Amino acid sequence: MSRYILDELLQEFSRGLAIDESLRQELNFEQMIALADTFIGWALDERTDPKRSAWLTGVSEGLLAEADLLGPDWNLPEPEELSLVGFLGRVANGDRIRPEQTPRGRQKPGPRE
Repeated sequence: MSRYILDELLQEFSRGLAIDESLRQELNFEQMIALADTFIGWALDERTDPKRSAWLTGVSEGLLAEADLLGPDWNLPEPEELSLVGFLGRVANGDRIRPEQTPRGRQKPGPRE
């Protein structure tokens, strides 16, 4: 593997490590761990290209570091609405999700066909 490709993969990994602060308000400790496990599973899937795999590995490591920093007592009230990451974290953790919390549940009904 060339030095250029390794640098590119390291750059993607580093980008993934940069966890957004808003996740602290979206995910509890267990959800962060579950989502990190999901992302590393996707990263290791043979169908995932190397750049995406490096990024997913970085995100997974970032979530694990954030969970470690916050500790197992990190819990927060259930938000009324969930972002995609909040939704995925709950699905990965096996949490129950109310229909109105999902992006589809928040949509206004359209005209019937």
